Amino acid sequence: MNRMVLGFGLHEDDEPAVRLLGRLQFADAVVDTVHVVELPALLSLATTDSRLGAELTDTVQEEEEKSRRDGAAVAARLRAEGATPGSTSVLFGNGVAAQLDAYADRASAALIAVGSHGKGPALAFFTGSVGRGLVIGSHHSLLIVKGWQAETGRIRAVFATDHSEYADRCVDVLLDLAPQGISHLTVLTAYPLRAVRTIETFLPAGVGDPVEWVRKDLEQRNAHVIQRLAPLGCEMDSQVRDGAVTEAIPRVLQETGADLLILGAKEHGFLERLDEGSTSLHEAMTEAKSVLVLRAPGEPR
Repeated sequence: MNRMVLGFGLHEDDEPAVRLLGRLQFADAVVDTVHVVELPALLSLATTDSRLGAELTDTVQEEEEKSRRDGAAVAARLRAEGATPGSTSVLFGNGVAAQLDAYADRASAALIAVGSHGKGPALAFFTGSVGRGLVIGSHHSLLIVKGWQAETGRIRAVFATDHSEYADRCVDVLLDLAPQGISHLTVLTAYPLRAVRTIETFLPAGVGDPVEWVRKDLEQRNAHVIQRLAPLGCEMDSQVRDGAVTEAIPRVLQETGADLLILGAKEHGFLERLDEGSTSLHEAMTEAKSVLVLRAPGEPR
């Protein structure tokens, strides 16, 4: 069983996240619906002011009842989309991303799904969105759903890889999640053309074009990834692009008409959070398309 966590109530409309979860058709998935209520700072005063404590208690009870009603409605929509709903939980505490991550730990969840409004990198950094918090701090795979989602139909996706050891392990994570709702998957890798060209000046005459060596090697690596992903049962093709990966990804997403970007990502340290030096963080927060961030097990927290 693939247990998953859907954080609901983050925005006015949970429908896009519900639809995409249903359309992806993750194998053996059971989706728990979880709403986090951030407690007001005044709660700490409740221990010294009985009147305030009573008012806060009533507010908390009302919020919990409303959240459970909303959760039941979200679970019904999941069922209508072909997904299997699990339990509905209402959590109280500070930090929505941290609360969702802790719940996923307790539930041994394979994935956390949240809705997110697309934002530019500067605004996303300062607002500290739930999606950004999860990309930075969670060791669970993440589905960050953005914008309108079609009601039906299989999904076109792009899987971006740098063929690192970690990215190769993320292929196994994608196989374990086993999304059966993907109709076409493009395996994309990019290389820095300018850096490769500089190698030419250090090579003896007549040894060949280093760019062609790099392209041929990456094409073979992409072909190997496609072979490994064959159990997904979808059509696949390979794209090798020169230039920065952050430029190649949006181009290929547009050219292929893809609905979803898939990539692997480790958790990030403090410096990476400041300069947003991670491709996964950059794409998850600035890409208009929804993003599936894969986390391979065994990484230190």
